[in-house]
Amino acid sequence: MGNTTRDIPGHRLNSVHSQLDSDNENNSDGCYENEFDRPTTTVPRALPRTGYSRGQQLRDGNNRESRYLQQPDDSRKIPHYTNQPGPGQRKKNEVYDDEMTIDEKYSQFVEHVRELGTKYFQQENNAKKRKEWLTDEILDMVKKKSEAYLHWQNRLGKHNEQKYRSKYRALAKLVKRKIEARQFEYWDEISCEIENAIKQHDPATAYAMIRRLRGRNKNMDNTSIQDKNGKMLLNSKDRLSRWREYFCELLNVHTVIDLTILQQIPIPAIDKAEETRQDKPPSLPEVVQAIKQMKSRKAPGKDDVTAELLKAGGLELALWLHQIIVDVWINEQMVEDWTMAILIRLYKNKGDKRICDNYRGISLLIVVSKIFSRIVLNRIQGLLDKKLLDQQAGFRPNRSTVDQIFTLKMIMEKSQEYNKSLFMCFIDIQKAYDSVNREL
Repeated sequence: MGNTTRDIPGHRLNSVHSQLDSDNENNSDGCYENEFDRPTTTVPRALPRTGYSRGQQLRDGNNRESRYLQQPDDSRKIPHYTNQPGPGQRKKNEVYDDEMTIDEKYSQFVEHVRELGTKYFQQENNAKKRKEWLTDEILDMVKKKSEAYLHWQNRLGKHNEQKYRSKYRALAKLVKRKIEARQFEYWDEISCEIENAIKQHDPATAYAMIRRLRGRNKNMDNTSIQDKNGKMLLNSKDRLSRWREYFCELLNVHTVIDLTILQQIPIPAIDKAEETRQDKPPSLPEVVQAIKQMKSRKAPGKDDVTAELLKAGGLELALWLHQIIVDVWINEQMVEDWTMAILIRLYKNKGDKRICDNYRGISLLIVVSKIFSRIVLNRIQGLLDKKLLDQQAGFRPNRSTVDQIFTLKMIMEKSQEYNKSLFMCFIDIQKAYDSVNREL
Protein backbone atom coordinates (compact mmCIF):
# COMPACT_ATOMS: atom_id res chain seq x y z
CA MET A 1 0.00 0.00 0.00
CA GLY A 2 1.14 3.48 0.33
CA ASN A 3 3.80 4.84 2.50
CA THR A 4 3.09 5.82 6.04
CA THR A 5 5.14 7.05 8.90
CA ARG A 6 4.19 5.40 12.13
CA ASP A 7 5.74 7.25 15.07
CA ILE A 8 7.91 5.44 17.56
CA PRO A 9 5.79 4.29 20.54
CA GLY A 10 5.17 7.21 22.84
CA HIS A 11 4.58 9.67 20.04
CA ARG A 12 1.33 10.35 18.24
CA LEU A 13 0.98 9.42 14.61
CA ASN A 14 -0.09 12.88 13.57
CA SER A 15 0.33 12.38 9.89
CA VAL A 16 0.94 9.59 7.48
CA HIS A 17 3.54 10.97 5.13
CA SER A 18 3.43 9.93 1.56
CA GLN A 19 4.63 10.46 -1.90
CA LEU A 20 1.47 8.89 -3.18
CA ASP A 21 1.15 11.30 -6.05
CA SER A 22 4.86 11.75 -6.63
CA ASP A 23 4.59 10.48 -10.17
CA ASN A 24 1.80 12.93 -10.94
CA GLU A 25 2.38 15.96 -8.75
CA ASN A 26 4.23 17.12 -5.66
CA ASN A 27 2.38 15.95 -2.60
CA SER A 28 2.38 18.40 0.27
CA ASP A 29 -0.59 17.32 2.39
CA GLY A 30 1.36 14.39 3.85
CA CYS A 31 -0.32 10.99 3.94
CA TYR A 32 0.76 8.09 1.80
CA GLU A 33 3.27 7.25 -0.81
CA ASN A 34 1.43 4.62 -2.78
CA GLU A 35 2.34 2.23 -5.53
CA PHE A 36 -1.00 0.53 -5.97
CA ASP A 37 -0.80 0.83 -9.73
CA ARG A 38 2.62 -0.70 -10.02
CA PRO A 39 2.20 -4.38 -10.95
CA THR A 40 3.25 -6.73 -8.18
CA THR A 41 2.76 -10.38 -7.48
CA THR A 42 1.96 -9.90 -3.82
CA VAL A 43 0.55 -7.04 -1.81
CA PRO A 44 1.01 -3.34 -2.54
CA ARG A 45 3.64 -1.52 -0.54
CA ALA A 46 3.59 1.70 1.31
CA LEU A 47 6.97 3.08 0.41
CA PRO A 48 8.67 3.12 -2.96
CA ARG A 49 9.70 -0.42 -3.64
CA THR A 50 12.83 -1.31 -1.82
CA GLY A 51 13.13 -4.50 -3.81
CA TYR A 52 12.74 -7.01 -1.01
CA SER A 53 10.71 -10.15 -1.22
CA ARG A 54 10.37 -11.87 2.14
CA GLY A 55 13.46 -10.04 3.35
CA GLN A 56 15.68 -11.19 0.51
CA GLN A 57 15.63 -8.79 -2.39
CA LEU A 58 18.21 -6.00 -2.61
CA ARG A 59 18.40 -3.16 -5.08
CA ASP A 60 21.72 -1.92 -6.32
CA GLY A 61 21.98 1.85 -6.27
CA ASN A 62 23.55 1.86 -9.72
CA ASN A 63 21.23 -0.73 -11.21
CA ARG A 64 17.47 -0.37 -11.12
CA GLU A 65 16.92 -4.07 -11.67
CA SER A 66 15.98 -6.02 -8.56
CA ARG A 67 18.28 -8.72 -7.33
CA TYR A 68 17.57 -11.34 -4.71
CA LEU A 69 19.90 -12.39 -1.96
CA GLN A 70 19.96 -15.92 -0.74
CA GLN A 71 18.82 -15.95 2.88
CA PRO A 72 22.01 -15.97 4.98
CA ASP A 73 22.20 -18.85 7.41
CA ASP A 74 22.37 -17.61 11.00
CA SER A 75 25.62 -19.54 11.41
CA ARG A 76 27.31 -17.81 8.47
CA LYS A 77 29.39 -14.70 9.08
CA ILE A 78 30.53 -11.94 6.77
CA PRO A 79 34.28 -12.43 6.25
CA HIS A 80 34.92 -8.68 6.19
CA TYR A 81 34.11 -8.55 9.88
CA THR A 82 35.04 -11.95 11.27
CA ASN A 83 38.56 -11.83 9.84
CA GLN A 84 39.35 -8.59 11.64
CA PRO A 85 41.02 -8.65 15.06
CA GLY A 86 38.95 -5.91 16.63
CA PRO A 87 36.90 -2.76 16.28
CA GLY A 88 39.95 -0.55 15.92
CA GLN A 89 40.78 -1.91 12.48
CA ARG A 90 37.32 -1.02 11.20
CA LYS A 91 37.59 2.46 12.61
CA LYS A 92 40.73 3.17 10.59
CA ASN A 93 38.73 3.07 7.39
CA GLU A 94 35.24 3.90 8.62
CA VAL A 95 35.65 6.42 11.41
CA TYR A 96 32.79 8.80 12.03
CA ASP A 97 33.22 12.49 11.37
CA ASP A 98 32.48 14.58 14.46
CA GLU A 99 30.24 16.75 12.32
CA MET A 100 28.10 13.84 11.13
CA THR A 101 24.49 13.70 12.30
CA ILE A 102 22.96 10.53 13.65
CA ASP A 103 21.05 10.11 10.38
CA GLU A 104 24.29 10.34 8.39
CA LYS A 105 25.97 7.81 10.66
CA TYR A 106 23.12 5.38 10.25
CA SER A 107 23.03 5.89 6.48
CA GLN A 108 26.73 5.01 6.35
CA PHE A 109 26.05 1.88 8.40
CA VAL A 110 23.17 0.79 6.15
CA GLU A 111 25.14 1.40 2.97
CA HIS A 112 28.02 -0.70 4.24
CA VAL A 113 25.82 -3.60 5.41
CA ARG A 114 23.98 -3.74 2.10
CA GLU A 115 27.24 -3.63 0.17
CA LEU A 116 28.63 -6.56 2.16
CA GLY A 117 25.39 -8.49 1.85
CA THR A 118 25.43 -8.13 -1.92
CA LYS A 119 29.10 -9.11 -2.05
CA TYR A 120 29.15 -12.17 0.17
CA PHE A 121 25.74 -13.77 -0.27
CA GLN A 122 24.67 -15.53 -3.42
CA GLN A 123 22.06 -13.82 -5.54
CA GLU A 124 19.13 -15.74 -6.88
CA ASN A 125 18.72 -16.05 -10.62
CA ASN A 126 15.55 -14.31 -11.74
CA ALA A 127 15.52 -16.17 -15.05
CA LYS A 128 12.48 -18.28 -15.78
CA LYS A 129 12.96 -21.74 -14.31
CA ARG A 130 11.66 -24.98 -15.73
CA LYS A 131 8.92 -26.84 -13.92
CA GLU A 132 10.21 -28.67 -10.89
CA TRP A 133 8.82 -32.05 -11.88
CA LEU A 134 10.63 -32.05 -15.23
CA THR A 135 13.58 -34.43 -15.55
CA ASP A 136 16.35 -34.68 -18.11
CA GLU A 137 14.88 -37.97 -19.29
CA ILE A 138 11.51 -36.36 -20.02
CA LEU A 139 13.14 -33.41 -21.78
CA ASP A 140 15.14 -35.81 -23.96
CA MET A 141 11.97 -37.72 -24.86
CA VAL A 142 10.12 -34.48 -25.67
CA LYS A 143 12.97 -33.50 -27.99
CA LYS A 144 12.75 -36.87 -29.78
CA LYS A 145 8.99 -36.46 -30.11
CA SER A 146 9.46 -33.03 -31.69
CA GLU A 147 11.97 -34.44 -34.16
CA ALA A 148 9.59 -37.30 -35.02
CA TYR A 149 6.82 -34.78 -35.66
CA LEU A 150 9.02 -32.82 -38.07
CA HIS A 151 9.97 -36.00 -39.93
CA TRP A 152 6.30 -36.93 -40.25
CA GLN A 153 5.34 -33.46 -41.53
CA ASN A 154 8.15 -33.54 -44.08
CA ARG A 155 6.80 -36.78 -45.54
CA LEU A 156 3.13 -35.90 -45.82
CA GLY A 157 1.63 -37.49 -48.97
CA LYS A 158 4.60 -39.82 -49.51
CA HIS A 159 4.51 -43.62 -49.48
CA ASN A 160 6.24 -43.88 -46.06
CA GLU A 161 4.11 -41.24 -44.32
CA GLN A 162 2.29 -43.83 -42.19
CA LYS A 163 5.58 -45.15 -40.83
CA TYR A 164 6.68 -41.76 -39.48
CA ARG A 165 3.16 -40.93 -38.29
CA SER A 166 3.05 -44.14 -36.23
CA LYS A 167 6.49 -43.42 -34.78
CA TYR A 168 5.41 -39.93 -33.73
CA ARG A 169 2.15 -41.12 -32.12
CA ALA A 170 3.98 -43.85 -30.22
CA LEU A 171 6.48 -41.31 -28.84
CA ALA A 172 3.65 -38.89 -27.97
CA LYS A 173 1.85 -41.56 -25.94
CA LEU A 174 5.08 -42.55 -24.21
CA VAL A 175 5.86 -38.93 -23.28
CA LYS A 176 2.34 -38.47 -21.92
CA ARG A 177 2.62 -41.57 -19.72
CA LYS A 178 6.06 -40.53 -18.47
CA ILE A 179 4.87 -37.02 -17.60
CA GLU A 180 1.80 -38.28 -15.74
CA ALA A 181 3.87 -40.80 -13.78
CA ARG A 182 6.50 -38.18 -12.92
CA GLN A 183 3.87 -35.66 -11.83
CA PHE A 184 2.28 -38.17 -9.46
CA GLU A 185 5.73 -39.02 -8.10
CA TYR A 186 6.56 -35.32 -7.69
CA TRP A 187 3.36 -34.57 -5.79
CA ASP A 188 4.01 -37.51 -3.47
CA GLU A 189 7.51 -36.17 -2.77
CA ILE A 190 6.28 -32.64 -2.09
CA SER A 191 3.45 -33.91 0.13
CA CYS A 192 5.95 -35.91 2.20
CA GLU A 193 8.23 -32.86 2.51
CA ILE A 194 5.35 -30.66 3.69
CA GLU A 195 4.21 -33.33 6.14
CA ASN A 196 7.73 -33.75 7.53
CA ALA A 197 8.14 -29.97 7.91
CA ILE A 198 4.91 -29.80 9.92
CA LYS A 199 5.97 -32.76 12.08
CA GLN A 200 9.30 -31.04 12.75
CA HIS A 201 7.48 -27.86 13.84
CA ASP A 202 8.78 -25.89 10.86
CA PRO A 203 5.62 -24.18 9.53
CA ALA A 204 7.64 -21.55 7.64
CA THR A 205 9.09 -24.19 5.30
CA ALA A 206 5.73 -25.93 4.94
CA TYR A 207 3.87 -22.75 3.99
CA ALA A 208 6.67 -21.68 1.66
CA MET A 209 6.26 -24.92 -0.29
CA ILE A 210 2.47 -24.53 -0.34
CA ARG A 211 2.77 -20.98 -1.67
CA ARG A 212 5.22 -22.18 -4.31
CA LEU A 213 2.80 -24.86 -5.47
CA ARG A 214 -0.12 -22.47 -5.45
CA GLY A 215 1.63 -20.10 -7.81
CA ARG A 216 1.61 -16.34 -7.90
CA ASN A 217 -1.16 -14.38 -6.30
CA LYS A 218 -3.62 -12.56 -8.46
CA ASN A 219 -2.61 -8.96 -8.96
CA MET A 220 -5.12 -6.83 -7.08
CA ASP A 221 -3.42 -3.49 -7.56
CA ASN A 222 -5.79 -2.40 -10.30
CA THR A 223 -8.94 -3.72 -8.62
CA SER A 224 -11.66 -1.11 -8.49
CA ILE A 225 -12.67 0.06 -5.02
CA GLN A 226 -15.51 2.11 -3.59
CA ASP A 227 -15.41 5.46 -1.89
CA LYS A 228 -17.27 6.19 1.36
CA ASN A 229 -20.54 6.66 -0.51
CA GLY A 230 -20.27 3.38 -2.41
CA LYS A 231 -19.26 4.99 -5.69
CA MET A 232 -16.90 2.90 -7.81
CA LEU A 233 -13.48 4.44 -8.36
CA LEU A 234 -11.99 3.41 -11.69
CA ASN A 235 -9.31 6.07 -12.04
CA SER A 236 -5.94 5.14 -10.56
CA LYS A 237 -5.47 8.54 -8.94
CA ASP A 238 -8.89 8.33 -7.30
CA ARG A 239 -8.10 4.87 -5.96
CA LEU A 240 -4.82 6.05 -4.48
CA SER A 241 -6.54 8.99 -2.84
CA ARG A 242 -9.15 6.67 -1.33
CA TRP A 243 -6.51 4.36 0.13
CA ARG A 244 -4.68 7.34 1.55
CA GLU A 245 -7.89 8.65 3.08
CA TYR A 246 -8.76 5.25 4.56
CA PHE A 247 -5.43 4.68 6.28
CA CYS A 248 -5.15 8.27 7.45
CA GLU A 249 -8.46 7.84 9.28
CA LEU A 250 -7.57 4.36 10.51
CA LEU A 251 -4.22 5.40 11.98
CA ASN A 252 -5.41 8.68 13.47
CA VAL A 253 -8.34 7.66 15.65
CA HIS A 254 -9.35 10.50 17.95
CA THR A 255 -10.29 9.18 21.37
CA VAL A 256 -11.79 11.11 24.25
CA ILE A 257 -10.13 10.32 27.58
CA ASP A 258 -10.95 11.79 30.96
CA LEU A 259 -7.52 12.82 32.24
CA THR A 260 -8.81 13.08 35.81
CA ILE A 261 -9.38 9.33 35.82
CA LEU A 262 -5.86 8.70 34.60
CA GLN A 263 -4.47 10.98 37.29
CA GLN A 264 -6.10 8.82 39.95
CA ILE A 265 -4.09 5.79 38.87
CA PRO A 266 -1.12 5.48 41.25
CA ILE A 267 2.31 5.49 39.65
CA PRO A 268 4.44 2.65 41.04
CA ALA A 269 7.67 3.79 42.65
CA ILE A 270 11.04 2.59 41.37
CA ASP A 271 13.99 2.36 43.72
CA LYS A 272 17.08 4.43 43.02
CA ALA A 273 19.25 1.48 42.03
CA GLU A 274 16.72 0.29 39.45
CA GLU A 275 16.31 3.81 38.10
CA THR A 276 20.08 4.13 37.70
CA ARG A 277 20.23 0.78 35.91
CA GLN A 278 17.48 1.80 33.52
CA ASP A 279 19.16 5.11 32.69
CA LYS A 280 22.52 3.60 31.72
CA PRO A 281 23.32 3.54 27.98
CA PRO A 282 22.90 0.10 26.41
CA SER A 283 25.93 -2.15 26.71
CA LEU A 284 27.48 -4.23 23.95
CA PRO A 285 26.16 -7.54 25.42
CA GLU A 286 22.66 -6.06 25.38
CA VAL A 287 23.01 -5.21 21.69
CA VAL A 288 24.36 -8.67 20.85
CA GLN A 289 21.52 -10.32 22.77
CA ALA A 290 18.90 -8.17 21.01
CA ILE A 291 20.34 -9.04 17.59
CA LYS A 292 20.14 -12.76 18.42
CA GLN A 293 16.51 -12.32 19.51
CA MET A 294 15.45 -10.96 16.12
CA LYS A 295 13.39 -13.45 14.14
CA SER A 296 14.78 -14.60 10.82
CA ARG A 297 12.82 -14.83 7.57
CA LYS A 298 11.06 -11.54 8.22
CA ALA A 299 10.66 -8.75 5.68
CA PRO A 300 12.87 -5.71 6.37
CA GLY A 301 11.87 -2.10 6.61
CA LYS A 302 12.71 0.93 4.55
CA ASP A 303 16.49 0.43 4.66
CA ASP A 304 16.46 -3.13 3.22
CA VAL A 305 18.59 -4.50 6.09
CA THR A 306 17.36 -7.91 7.27
CA ALA A 307 17.93 -9.60 10.61
CA GLU A 308 19.94 -12.29 8.82
CA LEU A 309 22.46 -9.73 7.55
CA LEU A 310 22.92 -8.26 11.03
CA LYS A 311 23.40 -11.72 12.53
CA ALA A 312 25.92 -12.61 9.83
CA GLY A 313 27.93 -9.49 10.67
CA GLY A 314 29.11 -10.99 13.94
CA LEU A 315 30.72 -9.02 16.76
CA GLU A 316 32.26 -6.32 14.56
CA LEU A 317 28.89 -5.32 13.15
CA ALA A 318 27.42 -5.38 16.66
CA LEU A 319 30.18 -3.00 17.81
CA TRP A 320 29.33 -0.56 15.04
CA LEU A 321 25.61 -0.81 15.75
CA HIS A 322 26.30 -0.36 19.48
CA GLN A 323 27.95 3.01 18.77
CA ILE A 324 24.86 4.21 16.91
CA ILE A 325 22.44 3.01 19.60
CA VAL A 326 24.48 4.64 22.37
CA ASP A 327 24.56 7.87 20.36
CA VAL A 328 20.77 7.78 20.05
CA TRP A 329 20.39 7.01 23.75
CA ILE A 330 22.70 9.75 25.04
CA ASN A 331 21.56 12.51 22.68
CA GLU A 332 17.91 11.45 22.89
CA GLN A 333 17.60 11.94 19.14
CA MET A 334 15.95 9.20 17.09
CA VAL A 335 17.17 8.23 13.64
CA GLU A 336 14.65 9.64 11.18
CA ASP A 337 14.33 6.37 9.27
CA TRP A 338 13.41 4.53 12.47
CA THR A 339 10.17 6.49 12.65
CA MET A 340 9.12 5.25 9.22
CA ALA A 341 7.19 2.07 8.45
CA ILE A 342 6.26 0.36 5.22
CA LEU A 343 2.51 -0.19 5.33
CA ILE A 344 1.13 -3.15 3.41
CA ARG A 345 -2.57 -3.77 2.83
CA LEU A 346 -3.86 -7.31 3.20
CA TYR A 347 -7.32 -8.56 2.32
CA LYS A 348 -9.08 -10.15 5.31
CA ASN A 349 -10.55 -12.91 3.12
CA LYS A 350 -14.06 -11.87 4.01
CA GLY A 351 -16.42 -9.27 2.64
CA ASP A 352 -16.38 -7.28 -0.57
CA LYS A 353 -12.90 -6.71 -1.97
CA ARG A 354 -14.01 -3.34 -3.25
CA ILE A 355 -14.52 -1.99 0.29
CA CYS A 356 -11.41 -0.67 2.03
CA ASP A 357 -12.70 -1.66 5.48
CA ASN A 358 -12.20 -5.30 4.50
CA TYR A 359 -8.44 -4.77 4.37
CA ARG A 360 -5.98 -4.54 7.21
CA GLY A 361 -2.56 -3.00 7.21
CA ILE A 362 0.67 -4.42 8.57
CA SER A 363 3.74 -2.30 9.17
CA LEU A 364 7.26 -3.35 8.26
CA LEU A 365 9.61 -1.62 10.67
CA ILE A 366 13.34 -1.17 10.28
CA VAL A 367 15.10 -4.10 11.95
CA VAL A 368 17.59 -1.89 13.80
CA SER A 369 14.72 0.08 15.34
CA LYS A 370 13.26 -3.22 16.54
CA ILE A 371 16.64 -4.07 18.07
CA PHE A 372 16.56 -0.77 19.94
CA SER A 373 13.01 -1.51 21.15
CA ARG A 374 14.05 -5.03 22.17
CA ILE A 375 16.86 -3.61 24.31
CA VAL A 376 14.37 -1.40 26.13
CA LEU A 377 11.93 -4.29 26.52
CA ASN A 378 14.63 -6.59 27.92
CA ARG A 379 15.46 -3.98 30.52
CA ILE A 380 11.92 -3.40 31.76
CA GLN A 381 10.60 -6.96 31.29
CA GLY A 382 11.65 -8.19 34.73
CA LEU A 383 10.28 -5.11 36.45
CA LEU A 384 6.96 -5.35 34.61
CA ASP A 385 6.52 -9.05 35.37
CA LYS A 386 6.62 -8.26 39.08
CA LYS A 387 3.83 -5.70 38.66
CA LEU A 388 1.51 -7.79 36.47
CA LEU A 389 -0.98 -10.32 37.76
CA ASP A 390 -0.28 -14.00 37.25
CA GLN A 391 -3.62 -14.27 35.45
CA GLN A 392 -2.50 -11.87 32.72
CA ALA A 393 -1.17 -13.89 29.81
CA GLY A 394 -1.10 -11.57 26.81
CA PHE A 395 2.35 -10.89 25.34
CA ARG A 396 4.12 -12.69 28.18
CA PRO A 397 6.60 -15.56 27.90
CA ASN A 398 5.64 -19.11 28.87
CA ARG A 399 1.94 -18.28 28.72
CA SER A 400 0.83 -19.68 25.40
CA THR A 401 -2.66 -19.50 23.93
CA VAL A 402 -2.95 -23.28 24.18
CA ASP A 403 -2.28 -23.14 27.92
CA GLN A 404 -4.93 -20.47 28.42
CA ILE A 405 -7.51 -22.42 26.43
CA PHE A 406 -6.73 -25.51 28.50
CA THR A 407 -7.09 -23.51 31.74
CA LEU A 408 -10.44 -22.11 30.61
CA LYS A 409 -11.64 -25.57 29.61
CA MET A 410 -10.70 -26.99 33.02
CA ILE A 411 -12.50 -24.15 34.81
CA MET A 412 -15.64 -24.84 32.79
CA GLU A 413 -15.48 -28.57 33.55
CA LYS A 414 -14.95 -28.02 37.27
CA SER A 415 -17.80 -25.50 37.39
CA GLN A 416 -20.13 -28.10 35.93
CA GLU A 417 -18.77 -30.84 38.17
CA TYR A 418 -19.40 -28.85 41.36
CA ASN A 419 -22.52 -27.13 40.05
CA LYS A 420 -21.04 -23.66 40.41
CA SER A 421 -21.93 -20.55 38.43
CA LEU A 422 -19.34 -19.38 35.95
CA PHE A 423 -19.29 -15.99 34.28
CA MET A 424 -17.12 -15.25 31.28
CA CYS A 425 -16.78 -12.12 29.19
CA PHE A 426 -15.48 -12.13 25.63
CA ILE A 427 -14.45 -8.70 24.33
CA ASP A 428 -13.28 -8.05 20.79
CA ILE A 429 -11.99 -4.49 20.53
CA GLN A 430 -12.32 -3.17 17.00
CA LYS A 431 -9.02 -1.92 15.56
CA ALA A 432 -7.52 -2.10 19.03
CA TYR A 433 -3.92 -1.25 18.19
CA ASP A 434 -4.74 1.54 15.76
CA SER A 435 -7.12 3.25 18.18
CA VAL A 436 -4.65 3.56 21.07
CA ASN A 437 -4.15 7.16 22.19
CA ARG A 438 -0.38 7.42 21.82
CA GLU A 439 -0.19 10.94 23.23
CA LEU A 440 -0.47 9.35 26.66
